[in-house]
Amino acid sequence: RVSATRPRVPATGPRVPATRPRVPATGPPVPATGPLVHATGPLIPATGHATRPLHPGRPPASRALLTGAAGAAVRWRLYGLREATRAHAPGELHGQVLAHAPVDRGAIQGADPHSALRIRGQVAGNGCAAFAAADLDLRIEGGVQDGAAKCAAGGRLAVLKGKGSGGARLDGSAGKGFAYGAQRGTFFVQGVADSRFCIRLSGARAVAGARLTASIDDAGGPQAARAHLKGFAFEYMTAGVAVVLGDPGPWCCAGMTGGVVYVKRWPEFGLDEAALRRRLALGAQVRIRAAGPRDAAALGDLLAAYRAELEASGQPAEAAEVARILAAGPACFMAVEPALSPVATEVMSTE
Repeated sequence: RVSATRPRVPATGPRVPATRPRVPATGPPVPATGPLVHATGPLIPATGHATRPLHPGRPPASRALLTGAAGAAVRWRLYGLREATRAHAPGELHGQVLAHAPVDRGAIQGADPHSALRIRGQVAGNGCAAFAAADLDLRIEGGVQDGAAKCAAGGRLAVLKGKGSGGARLDGSAGKGFAYGAQRGTFFVQGVADSRFCIRLSGARAVAGARLTASIDDAGGPQAARAHLKGFAFEYMTAGVAVVLGDPGPWCCAGMTGGVVYVKRWPEFGLDEAALRRRLALGAQVRIRAAGPRDAAALGDLLAAYRAELEASGQPAEAAEVARILAAGPACFMAVEPALSPVATEVMSTE
């Protein structure tokens, strides 16, 4: 019988290792140099390889982008600012900004302890203002990507529409998980927000400022694509206050055990209590009531702060719309609150 395979030929030379030998490091590791300092010019690292420009020949982020930050006695760690202007391709890494890192203010004489950063025409990258503290005061006229203000312990972040090339206001949107688990602070989004807006909100305040301007269409049930909040908003919320001026989107308030969400009534566009109930998640153990005098302070303070941000950004018409809603009082809002105690809702977790 003839074998179907060829006989094995033994190797005649030395065995070659499958991998190259490991080359030891030739120098000591480079230590971290600490947070960056923004004084009167662009954000520049103190030392190290990051001083090399990302794009030789292009100007760095400057006071034109970070207006109002000149002379601020606060140190900032660069974190996730991405370019979104005609000068560079959208999404291109550019300078980066923005987790907080304020330190040693007492050592700086005559310093203002509260720094305000104003960024125009930009889309901040993932995690912008994550883990922010009370010193952060940031307005971005453009948008933010996922995870903005995640686990914030204070501060203020306003995501507003920025001016396009023709002068019209555009975007103002937020990515997924805006203000995830935020414990303190105040946060605004003028445009739409992706899924899980304010999930696990734990004491912070937030406004979803996009307003209804046309009738809702629930013929096939609430649709995330047509809503201002793209689903699962306020999941597992335990504390805090949120205001929604538009469509809160489907599957909201699942596992909510604390806090309150105020949703603007738009009877002329079909957004009433029945429509809001259709938007609640199947496991949402909440009740809907008409907002009243006891809600006036919380609603008034939050909407007044949002109106002030719009005015400061040069949007008087939008600010006037918010002022009109504010003048109508709490009666034009529905309040969503937990219907059961935290102990009774322990069995509701789906994670």
